[in-house]
Amino acid sequence: MKARLIVYLLLKVVVPVFSQEPDTRSIEQLIADLYEQYSAETEEEIPDIETFYEELTELASQPLSINSSQREELERLLFITPSQVENILYHRYTYGAFTSLYELQLVEGLDMTDIRRMLPFITLGDSQVSDDGISWWEVKKYGKHELYNRTDFGVETKKGYTSVGSESPGSAAYTGDRVYSSLKYRFDFRDRIRFNITAEKDAGEPWWDRKGVGFVSTSLQVRPVGWINNLVVGDFTAGFGQGLVLRQGFRRSKSSMVTQVMNVGAGFKRYASTNEHQFFRGIAASVRKSHFTLHAFASHRLLDASFEDSIFKSIYTTGLHRTHSEQEKRDRVGQSTAGATIIYSQPMYEIGYSGLYTRFTQPLLPTFKPYNQFYFSGEQQFNSGINYRFRWLQFNFFGETALSGNQGVATLNGLLFAPSSRVNVALVHRYYSHRFNSLFASAFSAQSRVGNEQGMYIGIELFPIAKWKMAAYADSYRFPWLRFGVDAPSYGNDFLVQLQHSASRKLQLSLRYRYRQAFTSQRDERNPVVFTTLQTKWSGRFMVDYNSGPVQFRQSFEVNQYSASGTTTPGYAAWQDVSTQLGQLPLKLSWRYLVFNAPANDNRIYTYEADVLHAFSSPSFSGKGNRMYLVAQYVVADWLSVWLKASQLRYADGRMQIGSGNEQIMGTKRTEFHILLRFRHRNH
Repeated sequence: MKARLIVYLLLKVVVPVFSQEPDTRSIEQLIADLYEQYSAETEEEIPDIETFYEELTELASQPLSINSSQREELERLLFITPSQVENILYHRYTYGAFTSLYELQLVEGLDMTDIRRMLPFITLGDSQVSDDGISWWEVKKYGKHELYNRTDFGVETKKGYTSVGSESPGSAAYTGDRVYSSLKYRFDFRDRIRFNITAEKDAGEPWWDRKGVGFVSTSLQVRPVGWINNLVVGDFTAGFGQGLVLRQGFRRSKSSMVTQVMNVGAGFKRYASTNEHQFFRGIAASVRKSHFTLHAFASHRLLDASFEDSIFKSIYTTGLHRTHSEQEKRDRVGQSTAGATIIYSQPMYEIGYSGLYTRFTQPLLPTFKPYNQFYFSGEQQFNSGINYRFRWLQFNFFGETALSGNQGVATLNGLLFAPSSRVNVALVHRYYSHRFNSLFASAFSAQSRVGNEQGMYIGIELFPIAKWKMAAYADSYRFPWLRFGVDAPSYGNDFLVQLQHSASRKLQLSLRYRYRQAFTSQRDERNPVVFTTLQTKWSGRFMVDYNSGPVQFRQSFEVNQYSASGTTTPGYAAWQDVSTQLGQLPLKLSWRYLVFNAPANDNRIYTYEADVLHAFSSPSFSGKGNRMYLVAQYVVADWLSVWLKASQLRYADGRMQIGSGNEQIMGTKRTEFHILLRFRHRNH
């Protein structure tokens, strides 16, 4: 207690001085930085990034009470580990309520970077979310209304807009204009009532065709309401355990946040994204009684599907309906899904059972290939699984074991361990049988599909000395059966090492090295024998962040090398980011200039890219050229904000066209504009 008192007194003296230096980053920039951390080591977009963003922005507007929030509430802070959540709860239980947010420095396993990230989302006082009855007078008075209108368009004309005969049923040309447009309405009342409507059309689609607007989604979420802890009607997502039975939207996997490997959060969320595939449509409810929580839902929706001679061959997931052939795939198959999860929770452990049943209106019969022999086919599927979590001393164990309808087994088991405040360790072992298939599984994996994989992952974070942090992971895995593009059993290895130095609040440096080893098959029309070839790729990235107050600078440089079949090709990219708040003007600007030289597609370089509100991306670059963009945000009034992004990609490698098929542009440049208007109404 003496040590606690001494540190507390120091905090009372040091923190007020320390906090006089303002943190100029907005909530949007903080969330963008978190997104970049999660997406830095993946070549896929984070699923449902819009929901990821909205969850954190809504949390910032309704901060959690650090003194009264329970485990499941604190786990909504996606950037801290379950071990850190447990340490916060343990510290609060042992020493009582926090008297200062900076007293979090006393919690084992939290450093100043973690605390700075937490500050916008937590409070010392009571949370505004309560179990009291809902007063409709308060809903009307304190509810927040937001309307978003987004428009994107490209300057250069793509081939799909110039083809002759676009009105002909057999034409392959686009049937709509080049404009992407979406309209979103959001209502929120103190994180207890949420309502949204989304309407969207992709570029090349008509606003209205014989089946209506391109995409419309709506949902209503209320929590709590009477004896129901959470209720969602309309479109929603669901996630339980580690995702072997069911998880939609954001999931944790390999990233530069090397110990963020355990999926947390069980239950249902309203669906607010424009992705046209990853959601359910129906009703979902969660009920809590004592130590038991029951989650149950029922859904029915129409899916886009590809057919051959009236046979259902595959689910069409792009959501694009630009041409007549794409429009023919729209809403072709009905999918009914029902599921339930029951969880028993205690302070030190929890265990849950999930069951999920899915039925199509007609059987799915994919074209047989050797690699897809064990993929799902048929009319119905039932999957079930048991998930668990428990804490013992400094160890946090988690896992899930699932069984698919064809008796395929999958199990994932992990351990989070923090032997000291300077060391965090994560271990994950997975065994996914080649026979296992689950339509809604999304779990820790080296591939997008959960199945046909065995592997072991270890990640470690070290804080060797003040202001230095080292993170590393190693993942070794194998695929016992064939995969798409690999016509033999194979294996792979991934490694990452990252070193970060926080020289001051104004200057941060980061150095990252990544190595990948995998196999691919090479085919030659003149030789019927298929060869399996080992391919390797390493990349190194160096970043410098400098904050001079109203202006933030970031310099980045990446080099890589790809090797396969005795051939080696190098690639590199360098880019400069500048963002600023212009004096007293309500105007924020973000600018980037990037040059790249990645001669082979396998040398492509992925970079995070800022955009208008709710739009983040990690585009890839190959070939030789440059890219520049400017993002501007202007607050016209309290009720109106405007975002504009202007970008141009220009190639300098001799090519005379960009893209292929209907997306082909004749020339060496591609120019795009994104415009977003936000209308907001608040009574308080």
